[in-house]
Amino acid sequence: MFVNENLKEIHLKIVFFGPVYSGKSANIHYIHAHTIPAQKGSLFILDNRENPSAIFDYFQLETGRFLDKSINCNIYTVPDPDRYSEISMKILRGADGLVYVADSRESQLDINLQTLLALENHLKKEKRTLERFPWVLQYNKRDLPAIATIEEMDNLLNFYSVPRFETIAPEGKGVADCLKGIVKRSLASVRERIEYKSAKSA
Repeated sequence: MFVNENLKEIHLKIVFFGPVYSGKSANIHYIHAHTIPAQKGSLFILDNRENPSAIFDYFQLETGRFLDKSINCNIYTVPDPDRYSEISMKILRGADGLVYVADSRESQLDINLQTLLALENHLKKEKRTLERFPWVLQYNKRDLPAIATIEEMDNLLNFYSVPRFETIAPEGKGVADCLKGIVKRSLASVRERIEYKSAKSA
C-alpha cells in the first residue's frame, strides 16, 4: 500500500495468482476491456512467444474512494509459478490483496492445491501467511465439462473460509464480483493498518 497525501490517493497492489492456464490473464483482459477509459491505464502484457505460460499482465484501475481518497489498484498476474518462481516472488512482494484463480476441472485439482501451497511458502518468506492475508478464491472455468463440485473445491482449497466466486472469465461471469470482493478485503486490511499506526503514534 502507498498513500499519496498530496494527490489524495491510495495505491493498492492486487495480484491474480494460480496455476498455469487457470485463467488469470482472461480475468485481467476482461476487466480492462469492460472498464471505461477514464478509470483505467494501458494494459501491459509481457509475452514470451516461445512459452505462452511466461506471460504476465499489468494495468492500473481506479475503483472509487476510501477515507476521502481515490483508490488506484495496480493489478498484476503472475506467470507459471513453478517455472518462474523468482518472477512470481517479485510480483507478489508488497501485495495488498490476492485472487487465487483455481481451475475447476477435476483433472486439475491436485495442481490447484500444489500451487496454493507454493503460494503459502512464497508468503512465508515475506513473514506473511494466507491465514492473515487478504485473499479470495476464484473457481474458474465453471462452463467446462468434468468439473469438480463447489463442495469438493471448498474442501480442498478453502481451508480458511475466505470468500469464493464461481467464474467464467472470458465471458466475465462472476469476474466483477470477484474483483469487488478482493478490493473490499484489501481496504479492510488497509483500514486496520491505518488505525493501528494512528493508535501507536497517539
